[in-house]
Amino acid sequence: MTEQRRAPGWWLTATAPLWPLGLARILYGILWWQQSKWKVPSDDFGRRSGGGLWYWVQQEIQYPTLTAYKDHGHPELRLERGVDEAERVLERLAQVGISMEAVTERLEVEGVAAFAQSYDALLATVAARREAVLVSERGGVALGRAAGRVEAAVREMDTARVGARLWQRDPTLWKADDPKHQAEIADRFGWLALVERMEPRLGELEAFAAEARRDGFGRALVCGMGGSSLAPEVMRRAFAAEHFHVLDTTHPKAIRALESQIDVERTLFLSASKSGSTLETRSHTAYFLERGAQFAAITDPDSDLETFAGE
Repeated sequence: MTEQRRAPGWWLTATAPLWPLGLARILYGILWWQQSKWKVPSDDFGRRSGGGLWYWVQQEIQYPTLTAYKDHGHPELRLERGVDEAERVLERLAQVGISMEAVTERLEVEGVAAFAQSYDALLATVAARREAVLVSERGGVALGRAAGRVEAAVREMDTARVGARLWQRDPTLWKADDPKHQAEIADRFGWLALVERMEPRLGELEAFAAEARRDGFGRALVCGMGGSSLAPEVMRRAFAAEHFHVLDTTHPKAIRALESQIDVERTLFLSASKSGSTLETRSHTAYFLERGAQFAAITDPDSDLETFAGE
């Protein structure tokens, strides 16, 4: 039995009946984004619902198409129909120098580019309106002589697509020509998904906090440097947490001052280090362990600090 081979792109002809509906849906989406810019006459319902081209497309294209199909459409499998004719059409196109693979690739590239351009325009509109709201809320607050530099920095960040590249976890945002540092940076984007990853574990964290209170701990103290201490310090100040402390220095005077404010044996120490080998944090841990402190570790799996905490 001879195997029948289908020419590349045969599905273009086989799915042709669906193209009008698909194009209408794409047009509807694009025009819906632009509804704030363009307006066309509509009936009373249209005016109450915002009017605009999006409503016109919905009423004049989408609904009539679905209504007509409901009235006299016949849903059935059609992809296998006309395959031989589709292959003959593609062969004739190839004979006159038209490559459907090239056409498909070009349509894909241009389509994605057009979508990206429309999406960027949408984001620019949203950003402009957000900025207008923020400016009105700031009222008389001004940056003074720094205003020009700040505006220039913001424009530079927008041009470099800092926000988008950050969420794309692009290490070249910091080191464009340094593969070694890029590999290290790529390992530090976990915080972007922190909410999604930790939300299912809220119950576990709340149970841990409740257990600590039952064991008599009245205070908590984070020992960490850099990123391990900045977020805790922000939260400590934001929530005016009197029983929560952050230690991010090895200066003897600062350590003694903090030590004088707490009861070491009734304070839960949180030793925080991503690598688990931060010298300052390990020094804090060793110092307070000698004074009867109890610790919990916040670190990467299999780090030296995790091993130490399990001993």
